[in-house]
Amino acid sequence: MAKKKKKGGAGGGGGGHDTAGGLRWLLTYADMITLLLGVFIILANIPTKSEEAVSEIGESFEHFFTFLKGGRVGNPVVSGKGGENILPKRSGVVANANPPTPMAIVKKKFIQSFPTQAGTKRMTVIETKQGLTVRFNDMLFFEPNKADISPGSYPLLDQVASLVEEIPNEIKIEGHTDQMPISTAQFPSNWELSVSRAVSVVHYIIYHAKNKAHFPEYKIKRLERRLSASGYGEFQPIDRKNPKAEINRRIDIVVLQPKTEDKNLVEKPEPTISEEIEEKFGIVTEE
Repeated sequence: MAKKKKKGGAGGGGGGHDTAGGLRWLLTYADMITLLLGVFIILANIPTKSEEAVSEIGESFEHFFTFLKGGRVGNPVVSGKGGENILPKRSGVVANANPPTPMAIVKKKFIQSFPTQAGTKRMTVIETKQGLTVRFNDMLFFEPNKADISPGSYPLLDQVASLVEEIPNEIKIEGHTDQMPISTAQFPSNWELSVSRAVSVVHYIIYHAKNKAHFPEYKIKRLERRLSASGYGEFQPIDRKNPKAEINRRIDIVVLQPKTEDKNLVEKPEPTISEEIEEKFGIVTEE
C-alpha cells in the first residue's frame, strides 16, 4: 500500500512553502532598489559634473548612511532633530548657482582690467540704483587746473575706452572738482573745468573707437548716442567735511541700468540691414 504523505502544519511558518512570511525579504530588497534608483537620479541631475560637487554629495550620503563608516548598533543614523543634519550646511551654494547679474559682470571686468588701481584712492567701483559708477582720481588723467588729457594717461584711457565700447548701455562721463576756487580766461569757475574734463574723456573714447579699435561708421554713431558728458563742479563732494580733499576731484564713468528688457551687457546687438549696407558699401540709408 502507498504511504500517505504527512500534512504540513496549517499555520505559522509555511512549512517550506513560499508563503507571505517567506517573501518578506523581497520587500526589503525592493526598498533598497528604490533608494538606489533615487541616488542615481540625483547624481544624473547634478548641475555641474565637477569632482568637487560629486565629493560634496558623497559626503552628504556618508553622513546619512552611517554604515559606510561601519556604524555600530545603537548609534543614531542621523543626528539632530528631524534629520536637520542630513546635509551639511554650506553657505553660498545657492548664490553660486545663480548666474551673475549684468552689472556684476561689468564690475568684474573693470576690476580685472585695473588690478593696481582698483580698490585704492585712485579708482573705486560702486554699484548704485542708477547703475555702476567707476570712479577715477582726476590726477590719473589731468594736470592741476587743466582739461587736456595727459599723454602719460593714454594707456589707461585706452583700457577704459575698450571696456566702454563693448557695453551697449548709456554711459555718463561726470566731472567733479574740489572747492578750491579757479578763475581763468578758459575756466571762470569749477563748473567749466569739470565739464571740459568730462568732454575730453568722451572725445578720447570716440577717438579710440575710430583710430585704434577701427569701428565702422555705424558703430561710431551708436557709441556717440550712448555717451554723454556733464560737470558738477565742487557741488557733489565725497568728503563733505573737507570739501578741499583730493578725493573730491574725480572723473566718474557711470554705466546706467538698461532701459529696455534686454539686460545682457555682454552680447553686442546685431547690426540692422541698413547698418550692414552702410558698412560694406558706404551708402548712407535714412533711418
